Amino acid sequence: MAVAVAVAVADALGGHSKVLPTLLVQVMETRKKKLGADHPDTLTSMANLALTYRNQGRWDAAEELEVQVMETFKKKLGADHPDTLSSISNQYGWKLAPYVDSISSMDFHGIVYLAKVVYTLLALSTVSKQSI
Repeated sequence: MAVAVAVAVADALGGHSKVLPTLLVQVMETRKKKLGADHPDTLTSMANLALTYRNQGRWDAAEELEVQVMETFKKKLGADHPDTLSSISNQYGWKLAPYVDSISSMDFHGIVYLAKVVYTLLALSTVSKQSI
């Protein structure tokens, strides 16, 4: 119940409140303890906190959480699962915003497609770096 209340308050406060990250950290930590670090609800809490950090300009903290979420989804669900692809899109999609007319107006399939493109580019980038 406390987690649900904290999430509702966090939603009401919006992304720029100074209180919001504290509440989201509490939600995330509670879910880690109760559900486990790799539970989808815990990962959603981490992704929400990362988004809040990004909205506040805390790029390094946001990226650290986004990488954790992406890697955990990849291990737990596989690289092609929609949740994994969405987490990849969350992490890298904003970097592509200048190249896409309107990411926010894309439907789910468009976002998944974009995530696959980003994932493929990252995989190719990793392979080329390893071969050097």
